[in-house]
Amino acid sequence: MFEKELDRAKKHVTTLLAASDQHVTLQSVMGNDRLHKAYKTFFGAEAGWWVYEERGYRAGNPRFDITNAAHRETLAKLDELYVRTARFNAEHLQNTLDGAIKTRLNFLCRPRTTLKWFVFRGEPTKPLNEILLRLDFLFDYQYLTDGIRAWIRGKGAQTNATADLLSVVEFEKIVEDIDNEAILDLSQSEFVELLDPIFEFFAENNPDLLPETVPTEAVIIFLDDKGAIPLSQALEQELYNSDLKYLTRKRFLETVDRVIAEIEASGVQFGQPEVPPTQVTPSDTVTPSDTVTPDSDQADISDSERAQEVTPSPSEDSKESASNIQGETKVNGDEGEGKSKNGSNTLTANQANAAGEAPSKKELTSKSAPDATVDPNVLALRAVKLGELLDGSQRDKIVRKLFGRQAEQFNDLVEAVCAAGNWKDAAAELDRAYAKRGIQPNSALAMELAQAIHRVYI
Repeated sequence: MFEKELDRAKKHVTTLLAASDQHVTLQSVMGNDRLHKAYKTFFGAEAGWWVYEERGYRAGNPRFDITNAAHRETLAKLDELYVRTARFNAEHLQNTLDGAIKTRLNFLCRPRTTLKWFVFRGEPTKPLNEILLRLDFLFDYQYLTDGIRAWIRGKGAQTNATADLLSVVEFEKIVEDIDNEAILDLSQSEFVELLDPIFEFFAENNPDLLPETVPTEAVIIFLDDKGAIPLSQALEQELYNSDLKYLTRKRFLETVDRVIAEIEASGVQFGQPEVPPTQVTPSDTVTPSDTVTPDSDQADISDSERAQEVTPSPSEDSKESASNIQGETKVNGDEGEGKSKNGSNTLTANQANAAGEAPSKKELTSKSAPDATVDPNVLALRAVKLGELLDGSQRDKIVRKLFGRQAEQFNDLVEAVCAAGNWKDAAAELDRAYAKRGIQPNSALAMELAQAIHRVYI
């Protein structure tokens, strides 16, 4: 998904950074007025990560005591000089460029998921100083990254100490709280303005689009990531029923207004069946997921989804840089299995209605629990549709290259994704399968399979 836009962005940025010399300096990148600030930010943070690795190598050398004041002062000046003289050879340039573009699109469409996986890379904890360094790679949605930085400052932790750790579970909840708090303070028109960076990206990289439009699928992905299920379901219905492949701000605002009006009028979460009062029990309330095990980052949104490589620690022998990880993302491989990913105990609109409570704007960011069962006829139809989307040669190639010729494993995955309650649950199943088998989610075949599965649900 969005492969054409990614390719155009790569070609455009490559042209801007072309140089006759064998190296491209960081100073030339930062001084390029035609280069988007998001990419300058990423390149600058990459150089900062190199310096961080160098500090780790120095600290791990037992031959020298670098803790005294003279060393600290001298090495601080050396680190500044490193940044000023940083340069990228052809390989480093391409890796960093690819990572910058993929990470940006991932972050634009799936900010919460991208934050989680770009920062933690499937690891259960990260030092606070590494979290701050990772945030430096991200330019868009600064209310999120600044909110995380403010939380760390408020914690009063020694952010230069690797002993100060934060778990991925707590980080995910922090991000959700920051995002929900910001969203709930917005008017409908201000909420629509959150999509401005997405409109900007597609305007830059898809000249075939009509002015001021974006692919509807990109907005659905964005809404799913925020847990705005009623809105994403409404757009999915329009995409499926009205073939609304592209979306304008005006059309999206109309959808937001309509969904809010329906929620306020009926007290029923949009797109979900009404729950009679007699069915509401304490077990119906949504509880936060309390376990997360590593898998994907940022879902590489080349389909908006998946891949995992563990970020190198400067204390290890790895020489892999942050950009080599390509900014790919995944959805947690084992996360939330059988559990809701909602980070709060807020009742759904259905339950609030049944309990006699008035629905609030917060219903737009409450996540619906997956369906307990799926009609066998629906399962069969989904399997047939997926078979139509993947012809025999495509299927054989996927089985051969992604599943090591193990057709049974592929069939198990098809059965699991077709049995999912909705696309979000199906995407989680796909993420788990990719992570378990070490499949790179941004590879052409992986994206092809993910896109076909997505179409089954729309």
